[in-house]
Amino acid sequence: MSNKRWALCFLAVILICAGVIVWQSHGTGSRAVVISQDGAVIQTIDLDRVKEPYTVTIEWQGGHNVILVTGQTVEVTQADCDNQVCVAHGPLKGNGSPITCLPHRLVISWKESGVIG
Repeated sequence: MSNKRWALCFLAVILICAGVIVWQSHGTGSRAVVISQDGAVIQTIDLDRVKEPYTVTIEWQGGHNVILVTGQTVEVTQADCDNQVCVAHGPLKGNGSPITCLPHRLVISWKESGVIG
């Protein structure tokens, strides 16, 4: 299978997963976010417990994303990928679309209410 087909398959899987996450958390008022990379959850953040803003740097095969976490929002403020879609997304708001960085296989989305671990 060509690289282009692999990329399209990976994008389809990410979009389906993101859609399921958004659908499950729709209307729950969740205050927790999940940071996943390459399909695995690497961190869950309860925004209600954040007292001071801080950053998280996520590495991927020589690249990185810098995520700013406040008590109100989560957003990617820096990325070294070419397209900068994750940075342009801005803060994760309400039950809106997740922040996705395809080059670094990173997804930041709301967690279903009541399941913070």
